[in-house]
Amino acid sequence: MLITRPRDEAQGVARELAGRGIESAVEPLLDIVLRPAALRLDNVQAVLLTSANGARALARATDRRDVPVLAVGGATARAAKAEGFARVESADGTVATLSDAARAKLNPVGDPLLHVSGAAVAGDLAGDLTRAGFAVERLVLYDAVAAAALSVETADGLRQGEFDAVLLFSPRTATTFV
Repeated sequence: MLITRPRDEAQGVARELAGRGIESAVEPLLDIVLRPAALRLDNVQAVLLTSANGARALARATDRRDVPVLAVGGATARAAKAEGFARVESADGTVATLSDAARAKLNPVGDPLLHVSGAAVAGDLAGDLTRAGFAVERLVLYDAVAAAALSVETADGLRQGEFDAVLLFSPRTATTFV
């Protein structure tokens, strides 16, 4: 199998596949580039994370680990916990379920929410929560830079039929692959 995830996530997928007796190769089609930032997180009711990359970027931007974190799903929640964040909850799904969880658990008249994201996002989490009465700031802490080309080894492997499957984890990755 060809794994196209960014390198940090791809290694975990490769280990999981190996544990099931499946050979894999890693060809990251997106490179995660963190933006420099220094956050204080004072007067933030909660941080909203829509990706594991957001969790890692947040961890590099602040020493604080006590702020409540609402994560879009299990993988993002696990990444936040691995970075030492102590108060992490998963919305178990999508941007819509994250929005629902925020509306159910947080106070629209409380301190603002901080949505840590990459430059490209799916959905309109900040807009949805703003319409529900929350003050939301979206802070871009990383970029996902598309690969310009496949490696020679991967391109040759594809031409020679060496891969039984290609794992694509997002529409952007699929577009980059094509």
